[in-house]
Amino acid sequence: MSTTTGWQTGINANNFRYLRFGHILLWRAEIAASEGDLATALKYVNQICDVASKEVVMGKVNIYKLPLDVNKDDATWKSYVDFTKPAANYKVGTYAAFADKATAMRAVQWEQRLEFATEGMRFFDLRRWDKATPGRMKATLEAFALADQRIRPDVMKGATLDEKDKYQPVPQIQMDLQPGVLKQNAGY
Repeated sequence: MSTTTGWQTGINANNFRYLRFGHILLWRAEIAASEGDLATALKYVNQICDVASKEVVMGKVNIYKLPLDVNKDDATWKSYVDFTKPAANYKVGTYAAFADKATAMRAVQWEQRLEFATEGMRFFDLRRWDKATPGRMKATLEAFALADQRIRPDVMKGATLDEKDKYQPVPQIQMDLQPGVLKQNAGY
């Protein structure tokens, strides 16, 4: 009989939303921007911005420090937050146009960063955009490892990163299916 719990073996009843519709829209905008299709890139980036401009994520906090004795079941805690006002006065709006391919790509990358700021995908975005310098990758990996150690203390212990780790290897089966088309990434 195994004493391993479900979370250790990867079994979990919770659905994890790895991708959202926003990912798909921004990936499509990224493709359009990279191809110079500025109108399509603008359409999808603005679709993301339009939704974001209508969101009131949290109310304006009326005090600077919540009392330690706040009872979530008691209605008085709601007086600490004014849910009729936005949390901040950020100006979120749509783009009028993109002057060129580089401007469109910068907008896509910026919106990607804002939209998915807390979802742990930044490392892969930087790698895809070839902005993952070894120093930046190392700092990102170290931050990830530090955060991950709270949950899985031994998994990332002693992890290292070098230029070879910038990209993963191309699976051999794919190279066999497309001889002469694909080449293996350096270091593999």
